[in-house]
Amino acid sequence: MYIYGFGENGERGQGYFKSIAEALDDARKNADEDKMVNIGREDVFEFRVDGQAVLDQIDDDIDAEGIEVDFFWSLNIPKDGIEDLSAMLTKTFREWADKHGYARHIKYCTDCKEYDLTTGEPV
Repeated sequence: MYIYGFGENGERGQGYFKSIAEALDDARKNADEDKMVNIGREDVFEFRVDGQAVLDQIDDDIDAEGIEVDFFWSLNIPKDGIEDLSAMLTKTFREWADKHGYARHIKYCTDCKEYDLTTGEPV
C-alpha cells in the first residue's frame, strides 16, 4: 500500500492506496499550491532499549566521575543476558510511554520518491 505527503515535513494524505497512480490522483485532489508530492510505503519503527548501550553508559558514567575501579562486568555478560536486559528495558519503556501518553513507535515513509503532480512523473 502507498501513502503520500506534501513537502519535506508536510502532512500525510489520508488513506492508503493500491498503486502510485491512485495516490497521485488523491494527491491532486488535495493539493493546495503544491507542485510536487512524495509517495512511498509506510513502515513502522518500534522503539527499543539496547541493553548493551545502557551498560556502556554506566561504564562511561563511572569514568566521567573519575572513579578508579576494575569495572569490567559488562564485558563478561553472555549475549542472552544482554538480550534479556534489552527486552526488560524495552518492556519498561513501552509501559512508561503508554502511561504518560508518549509514542512507542514512529511511522515513516520508506522507498519514498518525489512526483510532479502535473505529469505524474518521478522528479
